Amino acid sequence: RQESRRSERRPECKEAHGGRLCKARPVRRVLRDHPSGLGMGLNKQAEQAAVANAKNEISAFSDMYNRMLKQCFEKCVEHFHDNELSLGESTCIDRCVGKYVESQQKVGATMAKATANMGPL
Repeated sequence: RQESRRSERRPECKEAHGGRLCKARPVRRVLRDHPSGLGMGLNKQAEQAAVANAKNEISAFSDMYNRMLKQCFEKCVEHFHDNELSLGESTCIDRCVGKYVESQQKVGATMAKATANMGPL
């Protein structure tokens, strides 16, 4: 029985719990126990909607990250024969990522304002 408990624990939690390993928890339990109260008193349908929203956010972030990676790599990396980025390539990537993140923040803020002005659906 102890062996099965150990397999459920995640070593990356050691720092967060003062050296103790924590158990892996399913998404529903994480939502229920979240400090913000997310999940408290939610019925099954609302809980499923919260999980679906979280999955959509992860998917959207992953898509944005992959597009940024592709665009900045294509724009900045010129030589594939070197093991490391040149100073110019590294600087270009830093600027590209900074501009991409800044533009995404502006788009997000504009969309939030537009959504707030629309009111409840």
